[in-house]
Amino acid sequence: MEKVLELKKVHKTFEVGTPNENHVLKGIDLTIHQGDFVTIIGGNGAGKSTLLNIIAGNFPVDEGTISLKGQEVTKKKMEARSKEIGRVFQDPRTGTATGLTIEENLALALRRGKHKRLFKMGIRKTEKEFFKEQLKRLELNLENRLKSEVGLLSGGQRQALTLLMATLVTPQLLLLDEHTAALDPKTSASVLALTNQVVAESQLTTFMITHNMEDALKYGNRLIMLHDGKIVVDVAREEKADLSVSDLLTLFHKNSGESLTDDSLLLA
Repeated sequence: MEKVLELKKVHKTFEVGTPNENHVLKGIDLTIHQGDFVTIIGGNGAGKSTLLNIIAGNFPVDEGTISLKGQEVTKKKMEARSKEIGRVFQDPRTGTATGLTIEENLALALRRGKHKRLFKMGIRKTEKEFFKEQLKRLELNLENRLKSEVGLLSGGQRQALTLLMATLVTPQLLLLDEHTAALDPKTSASVLALTNQVVAESQLTTFMITHNMEDALKYGNRLIMLHDGKIVVDVAREEKADLSVSDLLTLFHKNSGESLTDDSLLLA
């Protein structure tokens, strides 16, 4: 099976040499194959968001290497990696331009990584029809609101739109950074179902951080649990499918030697 992402001995420390020095990632080794849908879980400070940020290129690594589709990208900036990586953030306002219309946001997503001259062009009729067809998949009636400013949408509508934008041009890798955490339970469930559908339809290689153990077990074909900057649980396919939340807690304790005390995970 083809490797999409490979991390070797990756370390990341913040505020080096100060009293606040924090060694967040400690020698991460990780290989992700084409079509993997990986859910990532862990307590506060475990390194989940830092892991996604170093993959996306937001933070440089201190040690180790990162390869995407067989090409080392360790020193490439976020802008260079954005051609291959789609991303949806926790805050619904982050992935869209508030003052632009739905069709303008989609046009930006469609032309991401292309020549700047294309951004000066108007939105073609064929593009508008394409946008309408794609928006119909969301089942939110947004296909009839192309001229609406994104700032007028609800949080759930914006996250659904951001998900569509992140996958409008099929990325090599999709990163979902707790993208339903700011939504109410009903809207969260709807966006997760949509996520699962989009990932399955396009067979996207996906990372999804979640604070909910049940969602981590329900979605995807592989589950990774981080603790103190290290991967302490990594289960896939049949083994993952057979796990319960109780089993996951037991596995965490066995591999880390500690009991989970993070309330945001235990109460989810």
